[in-house]
Amino acid sequence: MRAKRLRQAIHEVVKSVNHEAGVEKETMIYQKLALLKRTSLRFKPVAPEIRYLGFDIFRHYVGLSDDDRERVRESIDDACSKKLLSMSGVLAEEAMNSSDVDWIAASIGMHAIENFRYDYRENYRHLVLAYFASSVMETDLADVVREIESIFSPGGAKCMLDFCGRDDAINRLWSFGIEVKMVDGRRTFAPIDGAYGR
Repeated sequence: MRAKRLRQAIHEVVKSVNHEAGVEKETMIYQKLALLKRTSLRFKPVAPEIRYLGFDIFRHYVGLSDDDRERVRESIDDACSKKLLSMSGVLAEEAMNSSDVDWIAASIGMHAIENFRYDYRENYRHLVLAYFASSVMETDLADVVREIESIFSPGGAKCMLDFCGRDDAINRLWSFGIEVKMVDGRRTFAPIDGAYGR
């Protein structure tokens, strides 16, 4: 049921982007990524407009052609890479608080854009947040990945599915020095004794 609803949601995302007028879709995502690079994600809880910036980036990326998505992935520099990984955690937090699987898709969508370009272990450090959020929602992260696998490069999809295939014990938050805390009435990820930080 969740997988069917996710497929419908992705279809609606693509349809909404395809019907937008004005700035070309590919131009729009570059503008959104430039804004992300200038945005601080350090303060908790993250403001709603920042969370929606992340979802908007995902939405526009999904609506692109395969060739356009490849160009976007190739455009990502180190600064943008770090922000995309951090945004993945922000979106996982929103999934955890809203119990909405669309935010899990958006969270792992940040990794599709970033494309595991720097160090897959750095991606894994952020993917455990999406993994935890999906487990809270009793959703299999691998199922979500398979629904949007086409937005990944072949190498990115392999890295993503490799992560999903890891033993549950090594994907636990505490393994990465992370815990969940309540901040202003919202569940948020936080370092244990300063062990983890964005």
